[in-house]
Amino acid sequence: MYVDLVYNFLKKRINYPPLVTNKLAHSLPDRVPKCGSLLMIFRIITQFIDSILTFLRVPAFIRDHQLWKGFAKHKLVVFAMMLIGVLLSLRLMSIVMDWWSQLDVSDPLQAGKETTALIAELATGGYELMFAGAYKYMVLIIMEMLIFHMTLRTHEILDGRTESLTPGIFLKAQIRMIKVSVFIFAMELLVSIGAKAVLAIFGLSFFKGVVLLLIQSFFLGFALIDNYNEIHHLSIRDSYRNTLRFTGVAAGIGMILYLLILIPLIGPVVGPMIGAIAATLIMHKLDDNSPQTMTI
Repeated sequence: MYVDLVYNFLKKRINYPPLVTNKLAHSLPDRVPKCGSLLMIFRIITQFIDSILTFLRVPAFIRDHQLWKGFAKHKLVVFAMMLIGVLLSLRLMSIVMDWWSQLDVSDPLQAGKETTALIAELATGGYELMFAGAYKYMVLIIMEMLIFHMTLRTHEILDGRTESLTPGIFLKAQIRMIKVSVFIFAMELLVSIGAKAVLAIFGLSFFKGVVLLLIQSFFLGFALIDNYNEIHHLSIRDSYRNTLRFTGVAAGIGMILYLLILIPLIGPVVGPMIGAIAATLIMHKLDDNSPQTMTI
């Protein structure tokens, strides 16, 4: 209840209609490109804020609709959970083995320091495995079963109908996530290189950290939004083009997902699920030109 009150209060304080700004930006004549650019920037900012505020609705949405139900019915979903658990366990085991091989038991003070360092590394080791470099896309691939389940369940609730799910649906989604992860990994690399070059040319390299974070957030958010687009029969290329209309949404979803993944151990599991729900909620509200929903 309190979360809903905060969400509604913030929405009223910001006082903007995202769909109105979308229509205004699209309806501007070509002879006023400067105003069009300003409205486009405003639209991206409002989408970004709206997507972040949407995360405040997710806990109550999960509780009210009991989205955790149905996991055990899908063996592929359970297998994905087991796989990510094994992956994290192997990483944590390697950390413990490294600590044991370097432990100096002859010096109690040093041993205490090394044990403290071990605890800290255990708390962040799982995050480092999943978050560093290409591993953030590996966790999306592993968690795709759960991501797609959350996307479908949320979409069903918003549309007011229940569909029967089959293993084939999840397998198709899994294959697509692999393709999407390869695509966004390559795109993120190319765009990041280009952005760093442009910033260096104009002497703005001090903005590099912020710009790279926004780029990575956008592509991470696109990976979740693509599940929503997949439900509407969009190919990966069309899904990417459609997401460009909602650049602020993708960046907002991806940035919060980054923060959620930072939570030790549970972050790589909980983050993508919460992000998938938030992405579906905001896209269902903003994407008023969605094609026909797929038949499950």
